[in-house]
This record gives sequence, structure tokens and C-alpha cells, in this order.
Amino acid sequence: QYKAGIALINERFFSKYNSEVLEQPAETVAGNWRNTLFQFKKGAKTLGGSEVKNNDRTHMNSEFGKLWLKMFLEKIT
Repeated sequence: QYKAGIALINERFFSKYNSEVLEQPAETVAGNWRNTLFQFKKGAKTLGGSEVKNNDRTHMNSEFGKLWLKMFLEKIT
């Protein structure tokens, strides 16, 4: 469902603006694209530098960021 949802929103909305939503890096995903592996959430911080709680579902750590940025740069070059 995740990949189909990304494809649908890109096709129906973002394509009009010559843009797209990128999928989460595959190597960070657990359980049929429903969760992020804990190793990519552990030690996550907010933009302000505050540590986040283990049950936080919106912040990822620097290892996740490195993978996402690598994927993004490969996409735009």
C-alpha cells in the first residue's frame, strides 16, 4: 500500500508541479513498509537538537538522514 500510495499522490498531484514525493529508503523499512527499523530511530533529535522519546514516529536519526540524502542526491543528479 505504501508504494502504491506514493505513486498515486505523485501521479495525481505532484506531477502537475514537476515534483514528487520520494519513498523512504528501502533499507530503513521494517514490516511490509509499515515501520522504520528501530536502528534508524534510536538517538533521533529534533531540529532544535532535543532528544526524542523512543515512541516518537516522526523523527529519525542521522544514519537515516545520510541514507535519505544519498538517495535524494542520486535522484536529482
